[in-house]
Amino acid sequence: MNYTENFLERFEQFALKEKLFKENDKILVGVSGGADSTALLLALYHMSAKYQLFLLVAHVNYHLRGEDSIEDEQFVKRLCFDRNIALVIKDNKLEPQPGLENIARKVRLGYFRHLKPKYKIENIALGHHKEDQAETVLMKTFRGAGFTGLKGIRPRSESVIHPLLPFTKDEIKQFLVDQDIEWREDKSNAENDFTRNKVRNELLPWIKENINPNIIEQMNIMGEIFASTDELLQETARHKFRQLKQIGRDYRTEFCINDLLKENKSLRYYVFRLAYSTYSETEKDFYYKNYLEIEDIMLSEASKYITLPNGVYVVKEYSRLIFTDDDPIFLPEETSRVIESIRSRFSFGDYIFSMKKLKMLPKGHPFLDKNAAYLDFDSFAFPLTVRYREDGDQFQPYGMKGEKKLKDFFIDEKVPKFDRDRIPIVTNGDKIIWVCGQRIDDKFKVRSDSKNIIMLKIERKSRIKQRSASRYGKEDI
Repeated sequence: MNYTENFLERFEQFALKEKLFKENDKILVGVSGGADSTALLLALYHMSAKYQLFLLVAHVNYHLRGEDSIEDEQFVKRLCFDRNIALVIKDNKLEPQPGLENIARKVRLGYFRHLKPKYKIENIALGHHKEDQAETVLMKTFRGAGFTGLKGIRPRSESVIHPLLPFTKDEIKQFLVDQDIEWREDKSNAENDFTRNKVRNELLPWIKENINPNIIEQMNIMGEIFASTDELLQETARHKFRQLKQIGRDYRTEFCINDLLKENKSLRYYVFRLAYSTYSETEKDFYYKNYLEIEDIMLSEASKYITLPNGVYVVKEYSRLIFTDDDPIFLPEETSRVIESIRSRFSFGDYIFSMKKLKMLPKGHPFLDKNAAYLDFDSFAFPLTVRYREDGDQFQPYGMKGEKKLKDFFIDEKVPKFDRDRIPIVTNGDKIIWVCGQRIDDKFKVRSDSKNIIMLKIERKSRIKQRSASRYGKEDI
């Protein structure tokens, strides 16, 4: 078996082991013209007949290197034309600037992901190899990444695949030399303007010469160990998340702080990250510093909240820790609504109110439903006003003999601090009739001699949307 055959056999075995592609897959291959991407394309090209793969090459020309950039593009064109491989090219002129490497990477990946649905692509193939993995693990280590970051580049990350991870740079070049295939050299790779280039050109060679000659292999092994550990912790955290999550409102994820404190700190990090991703739809922007912020407010005495990336809030209220995308600072669109007569339905804030006149109380235990109020209709007269709390509010909570400040009532009932301004209050003149979802005023309760009863009921709009969605077989809308 010659070198090329051996290389392709290893390539195929790795791809099958990691399930990187299957028969009839459509694969977009990012090709710059360098040795790595050229070898990646040729290896996939060799596999295409056997697995009936459709290959689409994408090349991005940043015009950063003058004539060299034009020649890179021409090289990729010839490479694809000679093998009848489909090719798309994006011109995206960039100027030298701070963070250029990351900007170019985002442009490239953004373009690839734009092409994916257009051409019904299953996988995006990139040419990262063992040295890239070693550089990534080292750089993540310097930045204080957790297990998720230290696992480095994975063979598959969602729809992005890395079939060259088992190969060194020298093996990749030898594969091309063995077939008499040229490639383009990016001269900027030899310059140390970027952090990654410094790690590649200075740090790794120094470590190899002075500390560990097998540093590349060692970093790849460490990446595998961290990946395995991360997988175990993620699975454990998913189980713990379901176990620790309390039944709360539909727009928040709640935990009992005492239950959280019984768990290992590393596990809490993963549970917090899962809770965060519930509202941000990604875990990528959750870092260890965010975990420390959450730990800080969780252990504080007072009610507090913090803002995480992507509009996620974490609130500490009494003995609970709450994740939500609902801003704790409440700025209502409307402050009050006047109801002149009985209306079957009306809205206020995030609630839908229903109103109905009754002759008698419903059977069962209607007073157990906190979202419904049954009132003596003859004890007040329209109009009613629905508003939020105001300074000096007080009422006589059902079952009590005297008046009580609304603020004290909320404290005694342990109503979360950041919920108090959101609770609708139904009033008649200057008197509170119902603190919605909490308690009616005793003066308006239904008595044994009540002849006319009015029922008020509230339901969050988000709850109604969920119910409507489930009717059509959707989990959410």
